Amino acid sequence: MFIRTIISSFCLLLMEFLFYAYPDIHPETMEGVKWKDYKCSISIEGSMYSSRGNPVGFSYEMLNALADAASCNVDVLEPVASPACIDSLVDGSRDIVVMYEKDAEEVDSHKNMIFRSIPLKNDIVFVVSADNAKLINAINLWLNTYVHGRQYKLATNRYFRNYKIDMITNASGTVSSISPYDDIIRKYCKFVGLDWKLMTALIYQESRFYTGAQLGNTKGLVQMKESTARKYGVEDLYDPELSIKAGTLHLKYLFDMYINEPGVDTLNAMKFALASYNAGEYRIQECIAHAAEEGVDFTVWDSVATTFGTMPNFKGTQTIKYVDNVMAIWEQYKNVEVK
Repeated sequence: MFIRTIISSFCLLLMEFLFYAYPDIHPETMEGVKWKDYKCSISIEGSMYSSRGNPVGFSYEMLNALADAASCNVDVLEPVASPACIDSLVDGSRDIVVMYEKDAEEVDSHKNMIFRSIPLKNDIVFVVSADNAKLINAINLWLNTYVHGRQYKLATNRYFRNYKIDMITNASGTVSSISPYDDIIRKYCKFVGLDWKLMTALIYQESRFYTGAQLGNTKGLVQMKESTARKYGVEDLYDPELSIKAGTLHLKYLFDMYINEPGVDTLNAMKFALASYNAGEYRIQECIAHAAEEGVDFTVWDSVATTFGTMPNFKGTQTIKYVDNVMAIWEQYKNVEVK
């Protein structure tokens, strides 16, 4: 009872501080701000092999939760590196930047050019320019309630847990999820008729579910080129749902291309599709034509792969490994019972 009283008193003091710091905002509502469309960036450096979970995916969800609560739109633009992210707030090219609190402190040391929100999981904060005091106050008022709710707890559990294959496959009984994006992957795979665990295996291989992944000119969860994504009406590959949409539609397109070839069975059609996803459809078609010239069974992926050694300008070692890895991960996921 005593501890509960202390906590309640602290919350009241926090609300009073926010109110007197920015008296134009009523402390119980988000109505003091004219909500609009906000230009945002996520300035969180990381890696698909990071031990800190999936902070970029988590940040996307927090921005979307804010948009839902305020009935406004958030447009998540290209990431802006620190310290340029602060300049983007000051010059108005960004309204909100999500970043680690320590990074915000470092880049704004003694300059007082920004305001930051109360910290979320792993000390992630919303940051706005110093002339946007009303906005950060409204965000703080919303966060003060949101962080104690069910949706926030589900988000932290989803994005800051271990999704390594051995952790998933060695779990006893039924698991709640095999990725942070199970619901989205299921939705698009159901739409096109693909096994959602196969698509999950592909995403794991491509990015380890790290939303901010980028290798060369491929981006996002499904590591796709922007030119390819545009074929499926997707412009923002850093958006988790749009990235999954583009990747799923592209894999389905490749699978259909091979399943309609005479003599190619379902398993080999999927292997050819995965190979094409990795190396490009035209490259794999060249490989199939080369295998036919070599006199091997060009309807079987493993047979075609044996001829890569005599292919000009393509050894295919990485592609063979890619197909093997995705198929192996898929087999492991098949044995996992998901709620």
